[in-house]
Amino acid sequence: SFQANEFDHSGMTHSAMKSCIKVISKWSPHLPLEDTQHLLDRIKVLLRKFELPTDVVGSAITAVVALKKGVSGDNTKQECSAWILELNKSCEDSIARFVALSDQSLNEGTEVVRALFTVGELSMIGFKAD
Repeated sequence: SFQANEFDHSGMTHSAMKSCIKVISKWSPHLPLEDTQHLLDRIKVLLRKFELPTDVVGSAITAVVALKKGVSGDNTKQECSAWILELNKSCEDSIARFVALSDQSLNEGTEVVRALFTVGELSMIGFKAD
Protein backbone atom coordinates (compact mmCIF):
# COMPACT_ATOMS: atom_id res chain seq x y z
CA SER A 1 0.00 0.00 0.00
CA PHE A 2 1.04 3.61 -0.61
CA GLN A 3 2.58 5.44 2.32
CA ALA A 4 2.78 9.24 2.17
CA ASN A 5 6.27 9.23 3.69
CA GLU A 6 7.50 6.96 0.85
CA PHE A 7 6.65 9.56 -1.74
CA ASP A 8 9.55 11.69 -2.96
CA HIS A 9 8.14 15.19 -2.47
CA SER A 10 11.51 16.85 -3.00
CA GLY A 11 12.15 15.19 -6.36
CA MET A 12 8.65 15.96 -7.54
CA THR A 13 8.97 19.59 -6.46
CA HIS A 14 12.33 20.00 -8.20
CA SER A 15 10.94 18.45 -11.36
CA ALA A 16 7.92 20.76 -11.28
CA MET A 17 10.13 23.83 -10.72
CA LYS A 18 12.39 22.83 -13.59
CA SER A 19 9.39 22.30 -15.88
CA CYS A 20 7.87 25.66 -14.93
CA ILE A 21 11.12 27.47 -15.61
CA LYS A 22 11.41 25.76 -19.00
CA VAL A 23 7.88 26.92 -19.86
CA ILE A 24 8.83 30.48 -18.86
CA SER A 25 11.85 30.28 -21.20
CA LYS A 26 9.76 29.09 -24.13
CA TRP A 27 6.95 31.58 -23.56
CA SER A 28 9.17 34.57 -22.77
CA PRO A 29 8.79 36.19 -26.22
CA HIS A 30 5.00 36.26 -25.76
CA LEU A 31 4.88 37.68 -22.24
CA PRO A 32 4.05 41.32 -21.47
CA LEU A 33 7.14 43.40 -20.71
CA GLU A 34 6.09 44.00 -17.10
CA ASP A 35 5.68 40.25 -16.45
CA THR A 36 8.94 39.51 -18.23
CA GLN A 37 10.82 42.00 -16.05
CA HIS A 38 9.21 40.64 -12.87
CA LEU A 39 10.11 37.04 -13.72
CA LEU A 40 13.61 38.07 -14.74
CA ASP A 41 14.21 39.93 -11.48
CA ARG A 42 12.86 37.08 -9.35
CA ILE A 43 14.86 34.33 -11.06
CA LYS A 44 18.03 36.42 -10.87
CA VAL A 45 17.54 36.86 -7.10
CA LEU A 46 16.96 33.12 -6.63
CA LEU A 47 20.20 32.39 -8.51
CA ARG A 48 22.23 35.08 -6.72
CA LYS A 49 21.10 33.85 -3.29
CA PHE A 50 21.64 30.18 -4.25
CA GLU A 51 18.07 29.32 -3.33
CA LEU A 52 17.47 26.98 -6.26
CA PRO A 53 18.31 23.28 -6.14
CA THR A 54 21.29 22.34 -8.28
CA ASP A 55 19.17 20.42 -10.78
CA VAL A 56 17.15 23.59 -11.51
CA VAL A 57 20.07 26.04 -11.87
CA GLY A 58 20.77 25.29 -15.55
CA SER A 59 17.14 25.84 -16.55
CA ALA A 60 17.04 29.06 -14.52
CA ILE A 61 20.14 30.42 -16.26
CA THR A 62 18.61 29.59 -19.64
CA ALA A 63 15.40 31.36 -18.57
CA VAL A 64 17.31 34.49 -17.56
CA VAL A 65 18.93 34.66 -21.00
CA ALA A 66 15.56 34.12 -22.72
CA LEU A 67 13.85 36.74 -20.56
CA LYS A 68 16.74 39.20 -21.08
CA LYS A 69 16.09 39.03 -24.83
CA GLY A 70 12.55 40.30 -24.21
CA VAL A 71 13.68 43.11 -21.95
CA SER A 72 17.00 44.16 -23.47
CA GLY A 73 16.48 43.72 -27.20
CA ASP A 74 19.71 44.58 -29.01
CA ASN A 75 21.64 44.94 -25.73
CA THR A 76 21.02 41.33 -24.66
CA LYS A 77 24.63 40.19 -25.03
CA GLN A 78 26.05 43.14 -23.05
CA GLU A 79 23.43 42.85 -20.30
CA CYS A 80 23.90 39.08 -20.04
CA SER A 81 27.66 39.59 -19.78
CA ALA A 82 27.20 42.10 -16.95
CA TRP A 83 24.81 39.75 -15.17
CA ILE A 84 27.19 36.81 -15.59
CA LEU A 85 30.00 38.84 -14.00
CA GLU A 86 27.69 39.70 -11.10
CA LEU A 87 26.61 36.09 -10.62
CA ASN A 88 30.20 34.82 -10.85
CA LYS A 89 31.14 37.35 -8.15
CA SER A 90 28.37 36.00 -5.91
CA CYS A 91 29.71 32.49 -6.51
CA GLU A 92 33.27 33.57 -5.69
CA ASP A 93 32.10 35.26 -2.50
CA SER A 94 30.19 32.17 -1.39
CA ILE A 95 33.16 29.91 -2.07
CA ALA A 96 35.51 32.30 -0.23
CA ARG A 97 33.19 32.36 2.82
CA PHE A 98 33.09 28.57 2.84
CA VAL A 99 36.88 28.27 2.62
CA ALA A 100 37.31 30.84 5.41
CA LEU A 101 35.12 28.67 7.65
CA SER A 102 37.16 25.55 7.04
CA ASP A 103 35.50 23.64 9.90
CA GLN A 104 32.31 23.16 7.83
CA SER A 105 31.68 19.90 6.07
CA LEU A 106 30.54 19.95 2.47
CA ASN A 107 27.11 18.72 3.58
CA GLU A 108 26.74 21.85 5.69
CA GLY A 109 27.89 23.95 2.73
CA THR A 110 24.76 23.75 0.61
CA GLU A 111 25.34 27.30 -0.60
CA VAL A 112 28.89 26.55 -1.72
CA VAL A 113 27.73 23.42 -3.56
CA ARG A 114 25.11 25.49 -5.36
CA ALA A 115 27.71 28.20 -6.10
CA LEU A 116 30.09 25.66 -7.61
CA PHE A 117 27.30 24.13 -9.64
CA THR A 118 26.23 27.58 -10.88
CA VAL A 119 29.76 28.38 -12.08
CA GLY A 120 29.78 25.08 -13.95
CA GLU A 121 26.41 25.78 -15.58
CA LEU A 122 27.53 29.26 -16.64
CA SER A 123 30.64 27.75 -18.23
CA MET A 124 28.66 25.12 -20.10
CA ILE A 125 26.45 27.67 -21.83
CA GLY A 126 29.46 29.66 -22.96
CA PHE A 127 29.64 32.54 -20.52
CA LYS A 128 32.92 33.37 -18.86
CA ALA A 129 33.77 35.83 -16.13
CA ASP A 130 36.46 37.53 -18.23
